[in-house]
Amino acid sequence: CIDMDRFMYYIEEMPTILVASYRQQRQYVNSILAKNEINSKNPYNKKLFIRARRGCYRLNSELKFTI
Repeated sequence: CIDMDRFMYYIEEMPTILVASYRQQRQYVNSILAKNEINSKNPYNKKLFIRARRGCYRLNSELKFTI
């Protein structure tokens, strides 16, 4: 699982031309992860992440990629 500190390290290192500065803030990243957890009730949920424990996320192993 990837913990929030490691996740934030990579996001904060990205140049702002790729990721806007407001999207590099921990609160914003947390909201995106929570909104896309497999058990979230958000109507736009993509079911991308599984929260293993507080601040620790894994990619949903049932994701299907198509080209």
